[in-house]
Amino acid sequence: MSERAPPALDLRERLRGFGIDSLSDEDLLALVLRTGRPGENARGLARRILDRLGSSRELARTSVQELEAIAGIGPARAASVVAAVALGQRAHHKRAEFLSALSSPVDAADHVRGHVSGTLQEEFHVLLLDCKHRVVGHRRVSVGTLQASLVHPREVFRPAIRAGAAAILVAHNHPSGDPTPSEEDRAVTQRLREVGGNIGIPLLDHLVLGEEAFYSFAEQRLIPWD
Repeated sequence: MSERAPPALDLRERLRGFGIDSLSDEDLLALVLRTGRPGENARGLARRILDRLGSSRELARTSVQELEAIAGIGPARAASVVAAVALGQRAHHKRAEFLSALSSPVDAADHVRGHVSGTLQEEFHVLLLDCKHRVVGHRRVSVGTLQASLVHPREVFRPAIRAGAAAILVAHNHPSGDPTPSEEDRAVTQRLREVGGNIGIPLLDHLVLGEEAFYSFAEQRLIPWD
């Protein structure tokens, strides 16, 4: 029987009574879809989409056109899904930008991850910090494979000097999912440490973000977090 009504009330009631964490990725996607198609309800359609993509994380990398190619997903539903994912990402970015302070590499990784989630290229970012490690600015310095020529100290420290930052923290992602730093990563880190020490804007940490985990030069005691 075709589903023409919104998803089962238990999803909405669970959301109202127990919060967003009580719902699975499949449940959330079913709420966005609202209806299914003949012979398949919203939950079934959501399950099939996630099975095809592999995970909910892949939704962030899926275009409207790719969703439209899935049976049962027309232009309207594809647009709704992409819009819902984008809204969640933007909300995450805004929330991260208003952290009271970065007290650990974990806080910093959470902040930056929202900006690089779903990207297919390496991106190098710099966080500008005040004397209490509060984020006062965030800049993307480069896009592409990390090289010393692309991440010149001039481009990293220029916004920090303009903002009067007391320190900086840099981070970049590895689209491969493996956060193990390369020799180039280590060389860039050392160069930025030296320049930061010379101009009085120390490098607090360099994070390498993978799919799930991250590598922190400060956690490895290669940079003092102070």
